[in-house]
Amino acid sequence: MIEQFHANIDSMSHSHPMLRTLVCPLSDAQIRRKPAPNEWSIVEIVGHLIDTEQLLRYRIVRMTTIDHPAIINYDQDAAVVRNGYQQADLTVLLRTLAAERETTLQTFKTYSPTQLARTGWHLEYGLWVVADVITYLAKHDFVHDQQIRANLGVV
Repeated sequence: MIEQFHANIDSMSHSHPMLRTLVCPLSDAQIRRKPAPNEWSIVEIVGHLIDTEQLLRYRIVRMTTIDHPAIINYDQDAAVVRNGYQQADLTVLLRTLAAERETTLQTFKTYSPTQLARTGWHLEYGLWVVADVITYLAKHDFVHDQQIRANLGVV
């Protein structure tokens, strides 16, 4: 568990700088193009990464400080629309994402094996373990990196 945790922290520390390198040279038209009506544009994906970072960090902190908390559902598509990411400034979103990730890394780096083993109960998905949610967050970056590359046709 500890080896995977350290690998996740390392992966998370590199993924967003790579994202910045990928998306910063793009035109406004490229970052706002939706591959299909029900799919996210690149700028919306970046906004979603911010939402996910904040929400999962909040959930994990609750799991490490409260005995077995309930974890409620979250509508990611509604959040992307509600937060107006399609019209957002990509530079501001990338700065926000970098700050959120730094906060996440500073928080997680202090975790002990006991904290990594703590749990919560997701109302839809059942038992969550802190270490597994951190692994999910690390993989989440990769999934959306691939989605962005697919949007650009560079997979």
